[in-house]
Amino acid sequence: MKLVIREYLASLRERGELDAVLPDLLTELGFTVYSRPARGTRQYGVDVAAVGAGRDGVRRVHLFSVKSGDLDRTDWNTASPQSLRPSLDEILDHYIASRIPPEYAELPIAICLTFGGAIDEQVRAEVTGYMSRNTTGRISYEEWNGDRLADVILDGILREGLLPAALRSHLRKSAAMVEEPDIALDHFGRLMRALADAPGATPAVRLSQARLINICLWIMFVWAREANNVEAPYRASERAYLEVWHLLKGDVARSGKAAEAAGLVINELAELHFTIWDELFETKILPHADVRHALSSAVGSHAALDVNLKLFELVGRLALRGLWLVWQLAPPYGPVVLGSEHLQTLPATISNTTKATVERIDGLCKRLTQIVSNTARCFRRSAIGKQLILVSPSRFSHAAQALIVRSTNGPMSWRTGVSSRSMCMATTR
Repeated sequence: MKLVIREYLASLRERGELDAVLPDLLTELGFTVYSRPARGTRQYGVDVAAVGAGRDGVRRVHLFSVKSGDLDRTDWNTASPQSLRPSLDEILDHYIASRIPPEYAELPIAICLTFGGAIDEQVRAEVTGYMSRNTTGRISYEEWNGDRLADVILDGILREGLLPAALRSHLRKSAAMVEEPDIALDHFGRLMRALADAPGATPAVRLSQARLINICLWIMFVWAREANNVEAPYRASERAYLEVWHLLKGDVARSGKAAEAAGLVINELAELHFTIWDELFETKILPHADVRHALSSAVGSHAALDVNLKLFELVGRLALRGLWLVWQLAPPYGPVVLGSEHLQTLPATISNTTKATVERIDGLCKRLTQIVSNTARCFRRSAIGKQLILVSPSRFSHAAQALIVRSTNGPMSWRTGVSSRSMCMATTR
């Protein structure tokens, strides 16, 4: 099992992957995470910050600077701001002096070099020397490499009490069989059914179960990405999201820290689903959408029925992603037309983000049209319009009932009024 996890950790990318998983791992170990990864804000070298007891039992502030894969000379010290040593310098020069919360200001500090692989022997001496020179009575350094992170996962989120040996076997098989999506999904489904049939009696236990599903899906996805076939984790992510929502919906409806933690886990799983969608569609499918019969020839069947079944499966998945994007833009106070007048009322940063998202939705519509026109064999092209496409992914969920209507005002005018609660309710019917 440790080898499966080590391979998963070594294949994680820094931005949005390893640093996104780390907070959940620390929480399961009993750490209090007070700073999570953020985009658009300066972090002064710290990707994740948490307070908790180390291996020696001493309570410390742990400052994690995260890099992906192995730590080689390029990742250690170059002119790039993404190198690890400049990040460590920023922690010493700026973060410790001004960014640690007052309630933790008197605690000792551990600066944690975090990466999914190992330190290249060519830079081992430089890294060790740097840590020795900068160690003081209050500041120490720790190496959180792939082996240590694998132990953290096995002792925390995948501990025997949450994931017995039989379920670990299903996780291993789902990762090993990703090139056979039906088999991989069967094993992953058995794992989720076992967890869903025995929901925890307390919010804390249910949160642990939800985080377990999240990390298992991550492991499956990373193995599938390495195998160049992410169909199985895509289908698994749809089911995992519904299972986690069913598990945590009662906790989300409450108030307090438990509700906030449940919301974070649900959001993390949604972001993972979008990451898998991007890997499948943006990388594998959409680049070929405008080439006639490029997608239909990949179906592997000469029967028009098989081609069109696959066509509507792709259309449904694209349409559902469009629904998610529009839902993300939906304001809490009701429907709004996302036209130029509305964008002018928003702050510049929000307006630009909203405009970019709307343009992406328009781009999805264009891709939908290309897929239909270059793939369909039996249906008239005119019979499948954008209006129908965007509201008809019923094969996957009832989210289409949260009607997304394309306005007659042309591009940049989407009318939306879907709240997060209604979207989640629609997807669980």
